[in-house]
Amino acid sequence: MQYRRREDNYVFWQDKFMRCSTDIPWDEKRWTLFSSFWWIVMYAKFHYIPPAVRYVVYLGWRAVMTRVYEAHKALVLWQCKLDAHLASKASGGEVATFSRAMALRRLHWRNSPLGELLYMINVAKTARVHLLPPVAEPIPRPTFFWLF
Repeated sequence: MQYRRREDNYVFWQDKFMRCSTDIPWDEKRWTLFSSFWWIVMYAKFHYIPPAVRYVVYLGWRAVMTRVYEAHKALVLWQCKLDAHLASKASGGEVATFSRAMALRRLHWRNSPLGELLYMINVAKTARVHLLPPVAEPIPRPTFFWLF
């Protein structure tokens, strides 16, 4: 993300608050199939599940996600060691490093599985650890705005 001027930052946050505001009239909000489904789920969650049960589920979910994050971080560190080993082997011991940018992309789920595979093959053949694959773009979610 590039540095912005203070005025640009102010405009960004004002726009965000306007789009996320509850002051927007009901008929001006975009209604989608996903928002319909999500409204039903949230209505059921807050009207039929007691708050104490929701809190216990939240504590369990947070504990599980903490462990998942630790395991993912360990996997990313292992991939960095593998990159360094492959680069060292391909260069005859001259290059024994890994790309910090690639490690951060792995940590933040910014790579596709095909990009990971091609990157590993490239490191094993050329020992160039800084030649990164393109960033994975998320699949755009359909809105079905024409139905409503």
